[in-house]
Amino acid sequence: MALDITGDLDTARLRAAADTVLAAHTQLGSAFTTTDAGRQVAVVTAGAAVPWHEIDLSAAAGAELDRRWAEIAEQDRETRFDLAAPPLMRITLVHIGSGQHRMLLTHHHLLFDGWSLPLVIDALLRAYGNGIAIGAAPAVAAPARPYRDYLTWLGDRDEAADRAAWTAALDGVTEPTLLAAGRTLAPGSCVDHTLTVDAETVSGLERLRRETGVTLNTIVQVAWSLALGAVTGRDDVLFGTAVSGRAADLDGIDEMIGMTVNTIAVRVGLRPAETVADLLRRVQAEQAALQAHHHVGLADLHRIAGLDELFDTLVVFENYPGDFTGATAGSGLDVQLRGIDDGTSFPLTLLVLPGEQLELIVKYHPDLPAALTTDLVDRFVRVLAQCAVDVGVRVGGV
Repeated sequence: MALDITGDLDTARLRAAADTVLAAHTQLGSAFTTTDAGRQVAVVTAGAAVPWHEIDLSAAAGAELDRRWAEIAEQDRETRFDLAAPPLMRITLVHIGSGQHRMLLTHHHLLFDGWSLPLVIDALLRAYGNGIAIGAAPAVAAPARPYRDYLTWLGDRDEAADRAAWTAALDGVTEPTLLAAGRTLAPGSCVDHTLTVDAETVSGLERLRRETGVTLNTIVQVAWSLALGAVTGRDDVLFGTAVSGRAADLDGIDEMIGMTVNTIAVRVGLRPAETVADLLRRVQAEQAALQAHHHVGLADLHRIAGLDELFDTLVVFENYPGDFTGATAGSGLDVQLRGIDDGTSFPLTLLVLPGEQLELIVKYHPDLPAALTTDLVDRFVRVLAQCAVDVGVRVGGV
């Protein structure tokens, strides 16, 4: 994550603030290793400091500054973490002029999720703002709910009920839904492509949402299933989605920094005679029935289905809380989000950012044929547009 910072920045104080946040949220000091018995475990360590790098680009300007910044960001993104060497996060602070700075905060997804990002920045800026005296150790409030409570909650789930719910949801699945079937994709960085759904279509989708009583997320999932089904030739479609994992029955979990997000399977059966409106209501009801079981890991879903994989496309409806500037008043700095660059382990991931226009970010493996990804995304956008104007269209007519 890149942030633009404007103001009289005390770099020593900011560095101390980062270490203070690490000490307050002990799970951020976790290492991940495998025991002799083959069990994967997290080992929480104490006393770690956030790796810190400072670079002075104040002499660069214009195209030269842009080039150097891009090189720094790319090198940082390509630098891997050693999971056994905590902390799995680091900060690079770049000085670009008088009172002008850019900060890169890089972390492994094992530590915390996207929901936690604004919470981490808020804690960092509050710790910086509280460190009034130069050299004083800045204070940071203890977390509203420690991450340990989430792990305890997770350990108390009814595994039999979880298995029964997912066994019913995946009953009859005999093969995965794969966009990259038969293709060998070498490890590598993904390609990003951004497009928008126009305001008129979004307005129509909002009207559809009100008429059917479903969420925009459900509309997105159904449209994706229709497009994916057309491209793969399937009427029983599987794809992945990311859920927050922040259970409503655990007070304070919305303010918790940590990794709660989970990837689960979405299964949509396409019935040609069913109207899209009825399909939307059915899918929302099916997904609501699984909500209490969203914490079940994807590896467990593979075992339940008896398949090594279920899907290779992921749809993520972004809905992060708040913004990244909540504590700037106390810090004396102006902090703006410059951008977030995250990886994906799937051949194709669709990120949907709601607003007056729907922003779509498609992240796909460079070895996937561009025509295949373009065809799928174009179909998805056309399905959204059709659903926005014709609530009674039948699935077979889309």
